[in-house]
Amino acid sequence: MSFKVYFIFGALEAPKTNDIALATEADAKAYANDMLSRWMQPTGFHVRESDEPVSHAWVDGALVRTETV
Repeated sequence: MSFKVYFIFGALEAPKTNDIALATEADAKAYANDMLSRWMQPTGFHVRESDEPVSHAWVDGALVRTETV
């Protein structure tokens, strides 16, 4: 289980996600807030639970790719 961020770009568009899957909801929210602080177009986000394997970790305020075994 992992958590994915879905970014909102407008009221008429479906939220968009990427290949980043984080281990915790808190990490996903921290990543999303960091992205929103730099991106201009997204207006918000929400986090959903996912069956995808964890691909990244949020460590000391930075996104780090994890190794899959």
